Amino acid sequence: LWFQRALQAGETPDARAYYAMLSACAQVADIEAADEVAAQMRSNGISEDVVSHTALINACAAAGNMKEAEHRLEAMLAADVKPNAFTTNAMTSACGRAGQPQEAERWFSRLARQGAQVEIVGFNSLLKAWADSDPWRIRVWFRRMDAAGVKPDVISFNMLINSAALMLDKSMARKAWFRMLKVNLRPTLGSYRSLAKALARDGDYEELSKLLEKMRASGRSRDAFCERAFISACANANPKASDEAEEAFRYSYELLKEDRYAQT
Repeated sequence: LWFQRALQAGETPDARAYYAMLSACAQVADIEAADEVAAQMRSNGISEDVVSHTALINACAAAGNMKEAEHRLEAMLAADVKPNAFTTNAMTSACGRAGQPQEAERWFSRLARQGAQVEIVGFNSLLKAWADSDPWRIRVWFRRMDAAGVKPDVISFNMLINSAALMLDKSMARKAWFRMLKVNLRPTLGSYRSLAKALARDGDYEELSKLLEKMRASGRSRDAFCERAFISACANANPKASDEAEEAFRYSYELLKEDRYAQT
């Protein structure tokens, strides 16, 4: 609304104003509006650069339109605009949202060859692209991230721990957890949930109990997912820890009473 009023009043927005409008369009996945802003930008003599092109790709990514994102990126490269780390993130996100992690890998590698900086934001988008289809690839790309000298953040570690849980690899999940702590990254709720999942699937209710104690000691509120994971761990233990499961359910009743998963 402000942008339209400014134009109607005869004001000429500068590049920063156009960037802000393009970013707003991207956030609401409005490709058509982003195109209109870009066209107005060109008509006012402001050349499109990596920021504006990346914003258009982000709009396509938010809309889940990988093909349109590819079209915009090809146009950007044809205009001899050098991609940056945010361009890589936008394109890999577009591929991931479209359920095409192989394409995310292809674009990640291609943009790196064309000079885009390889940073944590792009790696995390690539890890996320594989999260629902092939957890093994997360481990592969985590190693490549290490080889590239890029330091993983807590988001990276959360996805690595979760991938280990999906592969029933408790040892790998624990290694990732302790490595994360060693580099002084504070676990998020997602971190606790991912490790809880790994321990639950292995039936290690004793270690999971200690994890929940540490979680509460850190000041975090009790979490239904983690409490449910403890009950699952008791069920998966050999022999089953029935008494511990019943006690945990009674203790967590108020938290889990509406949770149909905990009662099955």
